[in-house]
Amino acid sequence: MTLVEQLAHLAQQVETDDPIDWGMLEIDEKDAYLLMASNVLEMYLSEHKDHREMVMLATTVKLVVENLVLNLRLIEAIRNKDGSI
Repeated sequence: MTLVEQLAHLAQQVETDDPIDWGMLEIDEKDAYLLMASNVLEMYLSEHKDHREMVMLATTVKLVVENLVLNLRLIEAIRNKDGSI
């Protein structure tokens, strides 16, 4: 198993606690995880080793905030019952 595959597999294991509704998406779950794992690994390796940890933590914070905003927009759209996001 490649490093990208290992990262994708580990990330998928985390999803069991917070599942994604893949049915409404037009991308295969495995392909999405492999693509994102490849991108994250590339970003990690492109950073100087002294900065990697802080860059990865900052990236994680940005993604968690983005996820929060998207979830809040979904909740608002459901409340408005118009389906727009």
